[in-house]
Amino acid sequence: MLETMLEDQKHIQELLGEPMGNTTPERIKENILALVVEATEVLNEIPWKPWKEYDDDPVSMHHLKMEVIDCQIFLLNIINEVGMSADEVNRLVKDKQDINIKRYVKHEDDHDA
Repeated sequence: MLETMLEDQKHIQELLGEPMGNTTPERIKENILALVVEATEVLNEIPWKPWKEYDDDPVSMHHLKMEVIDCQIFLLNIINEVGMSADEVNRLVKDKQDINIKRYVKHEDDHDA
């Protein structure tokens, strides 16, 4: 699935006149900034400010999900820009999850001692 998403996003970038393969720090920066803006838009969909009172209106899960997808699109661009394959992403995510689990277990063990 990730492989298909990466390939589809490459195709979309080509249609937009921004084909992958001309990676520069500027292009990576632009996609990271876009990702940050989209992540902020995710926050804007939920009542996150502890100092503010919110109406009782429920969160629009549709809008929330669409903002998360916007984040995913820019993350796909970044993955493509740095030349990672789906297999590499999967492997590195698994490696990082293993590290995080070990940190958590160690943290819990330190607190139990």
